[in-house]
Amino acid sequence: RKNMFVGDDNYTYKSDDNGNTWNEIKTVGLFSKIASNSNNMVYLRRIYDMAPDLLNKLVRSSNNGETWDTIFDDCTSFYIDNNDFIYCWESDSLYVSKDAGNSWTKIFDSHGFISDFHKDNNGVFYVTTESTLFKSLNEGDSWNKVTLNYKVSHSYLGSDNKLFFTSYNFISEKMSVYLFDKLTEKQTKIFVTGSFVNSIESYDSKIIIGTDGAGLFFSQDNGETWNNQNFTPPSINSFPLILNDGKKVGAADVALAASHARIFK
Repeated sequence: RKNMFVGDDNYTYKSDDNGNTWNEIKTVGLFSKIASNSNNMVYLRRIYDMAPDLLNKLVRSSNNGETWDTIFDDCTSFYIDNNDFIYCWESDSLYVSKDAGNSWTKIFDSHGFISDFHKDNNGVFYVTTESTLFKSLNEGDSWNKVTLNYKVSHSYLGSDNKLFFTSYNFISEKMSVYLFDKLTEKQTKIFVTGSFVNSIESYDSKIIIGTDGAGLFFSQDNGETWNNQNFTPPSINSFPLILNDGKKVGAADVALAASHARIFK
């Protein structure tokens, strides 16, 4: 996909050509995530609006924001795959829509808060809760449970299918990053920082970690050693972004990082 979005409290822009040109789309209120499918249907999850009844709603627009309609009432976050299937999760359940959001089917119920959902390049589903990883090899028909050794803050899936977890220790006030081995289920701590980790991307043996205030960190040996990239905008909230070949940071040794007000390459 070549679609990219940037926005702030007042304006949102969409690019259909990898950022060469931009067009404003109309979005009312603040949102936590925005994405589009292959038919240029735009979806976003609202987090604040002049109308309180739109809080946490997943909405869609087929006319670049001229009008919006609600398709899911209480959405924690959502993900659109390459088949245009939409995955939306509320506090403890995961749903899928295969018809652009017209109908939904529940495929997972965790009885605990879902922090993240991922679908890797092999079609394997991953759902993380506070201390447990659930994995499905058959698109959600059945799930396997893996007990984690720490309380999960968030999980991240790299372009090369590597799976990472972050965990914050309130006593030490440190955040750790763990690399999860999908075959052995081994969990290896590879990085520790005094700042919050906002993003992780990987490709081959390269890993890039974006933090809130401490900068970017880069490893070329799967996390054995790290270099601070001396890149410290106020915060790296939307890193990584999408590259020209449709993959994320690392696929072509090009990195895009977004702070509060700028995009860096």
